[in-house]
Amino acid sequence: MVMRSSRVGVLLSLCLGLAGAGIGCGGGGSSTSSNGDGGDDGTGGFGGTGSGSGGIGGTGGNGGDAGSGGSGGNGGGGGSAACVNAGDCDDGDACSTDDCESGVCVNDPISVDDGDACTLDACDPLDGPSHVAIPVDDGNMCTFDTCDPASGVQHAPVNPNDNNVCTADSCNPQSGVVNTPVDPSDNNACTIDACDPVLGVSHKPIDPNDNNACTADICNPAMGVQNLPINIDDGNACTFDACDPVLGVSHTAIPLDDGNKCTFDTCSAQTGVQHVPINPSDNNACTADACDPALGIINTPISPNDNNACTIDSCDPALGVQHVPVNVNDNDACTADSCDPIFGVQHIAVPVDDGNACTVDACNPQTGISHTPLSCNDNNACTMDSCNPQIGCVNNSGAYFEDSFANNSKGWTLAGKWQIGSAQASVLPAYAVTPPFGADPSADHTNTADNGIAGVALGGDISAAQLEALTYLTSPVINLSNAQGTVYLEFWRVLNSDYPAYAESTIDVWNGSAWVSVFAVPTNGPHVSETTWTKYYYDVTAYKNAAFRVRFGYSVLGASAFTVGSWNIDDLRVAPALCP
Repeated sequence: MVMRSSRVGVLLSLCLGLAGAGIGCGGGGSSTSSNGDGGDDGTGGFGGTGSGSGGIGGTGGNGGDAGSGGSGGNGGGGGSAACVNAGDCDDGDACSTDDCESGVCVNDPISVDDGDACTLDACDPLDGPSHVAIPVDDGNMCTFDTCDPASGVQHAPVNPNDNNVCTADSCNPQSGVVNTPVDPSDNNACTIDACDPVLGVSHKPIDPNDNNACTADICNPAMGVQNLPINIDDGNACTFDACDPVLGVSHTAIPLDDGNKCTFDTCSAQTGVQHVPINPSDNNACTADACDPALGIINTPISPNDNNACTIDSCDPALGVQHVPVNVNDNDACTADSCDPIFGVQHIAVPVDDGNACTVDACNPQTGISHTPLSCNDNNACTMDSCNPQIGCVNNSGAYFEDSFANNSKGWTLAGKWQIGSAQASVLPAYAVTPPFGADPSADHTNTADNGIAGVALGGDISAAQLEALTYLTSPVINLSNAQGTVYLEFWRVLNSDYPAYAESTIDVWNGSAWVSVFAVPTNGPHVSETTWTKYYYDVTAYKNAAFRVRFGYSVLGASAFTVGSWNIDDLRVAPALCP
């Protein structure tokens, strides 16, 4: 603040005298005066400052009744405070000058204007005047932003012209000056388009001439220069057409002679050079006609000899060489007539064996080879007669299983007194029974050298001296799963047996899950008495299975049982048909 000399007057004394009463003294000035500050401890505040002459101060605010330190009321407005010197007029405002004139404080605002239009002038009551530079950037890249202290901020437009006629000049407020190159193209491929910074765009015509006499030079606005090869063909196949870049088109006659005495050399304007082969033929079929490129035509006599003892060789000028085959036929159907080119005609006996054991092979000179089928009938109704081309006649029984009991090669299971061996006669006690029991046979049914049978105690007997439960002769497994039609169990026997409840004689077959009885001596008789071989058969079709078996059984059950020879069995078959 700035202090001035104070003015002393009556008003100061009045204000001082009234100070204790809490009444402020105001200036008598204009309405622009400020209110005075309240006094302490009930003392009225000084009057407000005014710009006019001091008048009588307004009534000060009443002092606070709350005791020491209370705020006083606001000073009256309108009059200046009474002062003695400028120090009495300090209003604490750095933006005013403080002066005491005629006992009245005068506080005039100071001037902050620095006369520079490029600053923003202000005053802070605490810090005093300030002069802040005014920002000149208007955010537009197309202006030059400046400030003149006299005239202030200016935004002069930027001139984008780069003095280059080859650019399009403009200015963008965001990015600034833009100098875009102009496109000199006239869309004509026959001009060279360019731009000179001073002279501007130019379109110079392109010269299509390639200085080549072999091309037709043109320029197409769309496609540009074209140097098209000229057509050198003169339409004459007898000339060689060419073009020299300097001399131009030429048509040179093509040479005809191929240096070959075996051709006629000609040239056709349409088809060109032709070398037609010369026909060396002398129309004589007995010469070999040829042509040598150096010597010309050669007609060499042909030798008819083919060095083949099987031909008659000759040559006819019209028909040529002939090799007539010799006749090798000796009119014998039992010879193979042939001819060897070296040894000549041959007559070799033909083999009559056709490698088939089922034919009788022979040859008759008139009718030739014959292969008469071999008869394999053995006049035995118990065999199936056939012929195998490899081994000849085959006379099979056709059975699924058969055994003559020459030995136990088939694998029977024997229990108790069962045996497989030679037939043996037995001697038994005489019983008063009718018919009487027979003895074991001395020979087998087939009367073969092996004399083999299956039986119980061969040549002996079973009796009450040794009681036995059913005891079996059991066959191996016989696979009947693929057997078609009826299946029979057949065999020859000599059986002597008591009856239950003294003894048993049985035959069972296995049906795949259990043994099934097909024969048993009836309970309570009669007994069985046999002295000769007798054939028996049973239909076992219902029991066919992959594990089919047959078993023969005997037993001695009581002390009163007769002594007997029991079972004798031979020539057993499991077959699809019965054998007489």
